[in-house]
Amino acid sequence: MKIQALFIQREKKAPAEQVHCLSVEAQKGIVGDVHADGSDRQISLLPNFVFTQRKTQADMYPCLSKIKVNMVLADFDGAQVGDILQFGDVVLKITHCGRACHNLCENSGQGKFCGLTEHLYFASVETSGTVCTDALHP
Repeated sequence: MKIQALFIQREKKAPAEQVHCLSVEAQKGIVGDVHADGSDRQISLLPNFVFTQRKTQADMYPCLSKIKVNMVLADFDGAQVGDILQFGDVVLKITHCGRACHNLCENSGQGKFCGLTEHLYFASVETSGTVCTDALHP
């Protein structure tokens, strides 16, 4: 699995900033991120194919543009609650799979594909460290 992109949101309602590396703190989240509050949604993860749809098909999936994702992962087939993902020394534990749609798109409630309900993941930081975009991980 490869980290395709990393993002940090430093202030509420501010745009997410793309970065090369992120420092993460165990049981807290991303150092300097507005959402690093120790909740069970410390880091958000999205497969690259959904992130690409977010950019190229924004009119079909407007709810995807509302979410502030922290990690975009290539070759990520998904996970289940409790799964462990390791990126070098950093260990993440999946805490949530999917989230409710923002009800902005026609797909909401119609059983159609929605990246938020099917492919957005949240994780807690189990081990502190740094993750970067140019590293390959098992």
